[in-house]
Amino acid sequence: MKLRSIILVSLCALLVLSPRASAEGLLSDAQLRTIRSNCASLRQSLTKTHDADAVLRSNLTAQYDDIISKLMMPLNNRLVQNKMDATEFLSTTDDLQKKVAEFRSQYSIYERKLSSTIDMDCANQPWDFYQSLGVARDQRRGLGNTVHSINDLLKRYRSSVDGLLPKTGVAR
Repeated sequence: MKLRSIILVSLCALLVLSPRASAEGLLSDAQLRTIRSNCASLRQSLTKTHDADAVLRSNLTAQYDDIISKLMMPLNNRLVQNKMDATEFLSTTDDLQKKVAEFRSQYSIYERKLSSTIDMDCANQPWDFYQSLGVARDQRRGLGNTVHSINDLLKRYRSSVDGLLPKTGVAR
């Protein structure tokens, strides 16, 4: 049982961490057999990842929407109403809204790919399963990059707010 767990963990690490092979011949017969024999466990692990990612996506988008609608937009409106320079605030908010829309779109594509990978018959099509998992992994990495960009935009907005405070006489 312990050996089986080690093999399963090794296979998952191989599938998740190694660069995607460009030709079927780059996976050994032993690796293909391992995928075939652990197909159910792999699909179960991917299903758990799928479910956890769905919750994370829902929470992130709700937080992003709240930040934009309840914090950024009211401040932007107040700055404009008070005839203060809101250019940087408005620009950052616009960039953030675009990045959040990009995140939603990327997540949809990733979710469809991961779902189709989970639905594959990896016992009979281990190579196709491996390739599909590699694509899903790359898409997930892209989502991580987008989240990083969103966080950078939030930091930029925060920096703008910090720069505004001395102009308004409000102590931090």
